[in-house]
Amino acid sequence: MFFGQFMFFEKSFDLYMPLRNEGQPTDRLVLNTILFYTFILMNLFNQFNCRVLEDHKYNILSGIYKSYIFVLVLAFEFFLSWGMTWVGETPLGSALIGTANMEWNMHLYCWLQGASVLLI
Repeated sequence: MFFGQFMFFEKSFDLYMPLRNEGQPTDRLVLNTILFYTFILMNLFNQFNCRVLEDHKYNILSGIYKSYIFVLVLAFEFFLSWGMTWVGETPLGSALIGTANMEWNMHLYCWLQGASVLLI
């Protein structure tokens, strides 16, 4: 959270600044959205790790085609989390959900950081 402002924004900002300035999201709200999206994606990717319960079994995708309900629920959760960030692009969606518009590199960072739990 403290270094995200240096990674994604041209100038640093105060972490205690308001989330909106005259109805427009500030950089702090964008950073909060990045943290939220990364946290959600880490949890979703961790569901693959939680499927494997046997010792010395490392293929997390084995037998996934047998569990179509798991795949449907997981796909719905991925779509819902992406939708929550996408709705943040509109003023009404941003006010209702509390997310902000993110650029493509921010989305890529969130997905890569979220998928990092598969390595662990």
